[in-house]
Amino acid sequence: MPLTDPGTRSPGNLFLAYTLNAIQHKVKVRYITGVDMEDVSAARGDADAFAAVFKACLSNSESIGGWGLSDPAGLELYSEPFSPVIVGTIGASAVSNSHTITLSGLGVPTGVGGAKGKTRVMIFEGGVINSAMGVKTSLVAAHAGLTGLQAWLHSNLRCFADYYGQHAEPKTYVTHQWNARAQRIHGA
Repeated sequence: MPLTDPGTRSPGNLFLAYTLNAIQHKVKVRYITGVDMEDVSAARGDADAFAAVFKACLSNSESIGGWGLSDPAGLELYSEPFSPVIVGTIGASAVSNSHTITLSGLGVPTGVGGAKGKTRVMIFEGGVINSAMGVKTSLVAAHAGLTGLQAWLHSNLRCFADYYGQHAEPKTYVTHQWNARAQRIHGA
């Protein structure tokens, strides 16, 4: 039986802009269908809450400098800085520009037989969520910062949507990736 397209789409993304070794990165989550992307005040509240849990995934040598909104294709629609910047809370470790952690999720269909899409939060985390070379996955529960982020994504009624704009359930594990391109360009 083919799955039915629910006929909805995510209106766009909320992103946080952060730095790792003076290199700018963004982490984003999709908004759920029906969220008003023009309500900057509500989006600011979302960004504050996102940053409050996300900082526990970053070292104290990293900072979240701002937030913004982008359309589904990634075109930036609005941005503003945090004042003051929000500093990561994990003690310093071996900083790596090339290690990423990805927390994935699967959309929860709004109707019987409805299609469900995938979503993810990809973090250049600087090596503070340690992983030995060759390790592909680890449990979210093994890291307090990721546990907090996962709980926020699970309970948030505005963010972490699949392509269709349906709320997604985060998985219980993260995937690790060592990015050769980042290693070649930035070292570590």
